[in-house]
Order: sequence, then structure tokens, then C-alpha cells
Amino acid sequence: MRLVNFSVTNFRSITSAHKIAISDTTVLIGKNNEGKSNLLKALQVSMELLQFHAFSERRNLRVGRSDSEAYSWKRDFPIQLQERKGVSQTIFKLEFLLDDEEIAQFKKEMGSSLNGSLPLELRVGSDNRTDIKLRKPGKNTRALSDKSGKIADFVGRRIHFNYIPAIRTDAEAL
Repeated sequence: MRLVNFSVTNFRSITSAHKIAISDTTVLIGKNNEGKSNLLKALQVSMELLQFHAFSERRNLRVGRSDSEAYSWKRDFPIQLQERKGVSQTIFKLEFLLDDEEIAQFKKEMGSSLNGSLPLELRVGSDNRTDIKLRKPGKNTRALSDKSGKIADFVGRRIHFNYIPAIRTDAEAL
């Protein structure tokens, strides 16, 4: 399973970053203070939220609040938007590509077929509650979205994400 693209809306300095392609080697280039680090942080947060959701499913915990500390609305939602009405969620979109074996395993575990693409959407509101949905049109989409914990567990068992932030000070290095 591979992550093939990522999008984020309303995260720190990012109001919209759509469909960033991820390959074996992905390079982000830009001026200072343009959001490169926030984009990587958003990817880290989305993967942690997905893993927390998967962990909760395996432990039969009630998923409601994100106790993973990965996301905090007051810290991570753009400050300039926090007072506005109607705009109150951070949205992460992840698209994974499954190989033939994973497609067969997904069908066995979920009871539904995929064409190889597994697009997920994670939404986090001011209550820090994470909602995970399958972003795929079709007749079984609603039933699959109801299995978000199982889908998160399926992905969580196959993906390992390691975020190593840039070290800026000796205190941060410790």
C-alpha cells in the first residue's frame, strides 16, 4: 500500500493545498514561510489521526475525541478563520494505492471491492473530533464509510509513517 496523493484544507497557515502527488521521492521547494513545514506537519497529523482511529477500533474504544494530541483546533486551525461562521473544520484527504493482494484482502475484510484506489477523508472540527469517510462514489460508499474504524485499521496495519522534523535549536533536538 502506498500513499499516492494528499490534500489539506484549513491547517495552520494552509487554507488550501490540493492533490499533492506523493511518489518514492517527493521534494518540496519554496521560499521560507511558505508552508512547506506545515504541509509535512499536516501529513503527519492526518496519519496519526488515522492510526489513532485504527487503534481505537482494535481496542473497541469509543472514538469521539482525538486523545492522540495530534490535532488541536485552537493550535492547528487557521487563526484568521477561527472567528468566522461556517468555516470550522480542517480537512485531510489521503489516497492510497493497493496492490492486488491488498485488494483481495480488503474485499475479504470489508465485503466490498475496490479498483485499487482507497481515498479517505478526515475532518476535524472545533471539538477535536475526527470523522473519517471513504471518498469514493458508488453504491457501497455509505456502508463502507460506516466501517471507518475497520478501514482505518486496515490501512494502519499496512502503513508506517515516520516524520522527522527539521531541528532548529539544541533544546528541540533533545
